[in-house]
Amino acid sequence: MKVVLFMEGGVIHDIISDGELEVRVVDADVEGLHESETQTVEGETKFVFTSNRTPEVDTKRVEQIFNEIAVNEKQNK
Repeated sequence: MKVVLFMEGGVIHDIISDGELEVRVVDADVEGLHESETQTVEGETKFVFTSNRTPEVDTKRVEQIFNEIAVNEKQNK
């Protein structure tokens, strides 16, 4: 399974994958949050975001992005 997360300013704006999946974002930055907005994950207080939106399945786009990144990584070695 391949997944691409699009982030800007530390915020995930979009998720695409090459197959169906469930995503949970676990954020350690809980400063300013009320206790009712946090959960305990692996023994630590975290903010957990569960999207009510199913990530887009776009096999072709995911593969193109992975290939582009692989080319860039090869060139930077």
